Amino acid sequence: MGDREAQFEDVKTRLGNLRQLISGSEAAGRYLPLYDELVREYEFALALETLCDFLLEVAVPIDAATLVQINDLHRLMKVEDTCIEKLWKLVRP
Repeated sequence: MGDREAQFEDVKTRLGNLRQLISGSEAAGRYLPLYDELVREYEFALALETLCDFLLEVAVPIDAATLVQINDLHRLMKVEDTCIEKLWKLVRP
């Protein structure tokens, strides 16, 4: 497996690990099918955006460790947006 394929699999795994943030919510029906499709089709930046949109719309409280995981994905994929700054407001102590 080449470096690029390994990186794709790493990102896919990380996004899969964050899936539970959506699946445990009442609003999952609106977001989960799209999220799963984007991950399956290797549209990782859009999947990350969908996750952030979900968390911000539903105002799901998250812990700092989860936010670090989301931030790490942003940096790894070189996604620049305001998601992280907005999500800090949802971090529970």
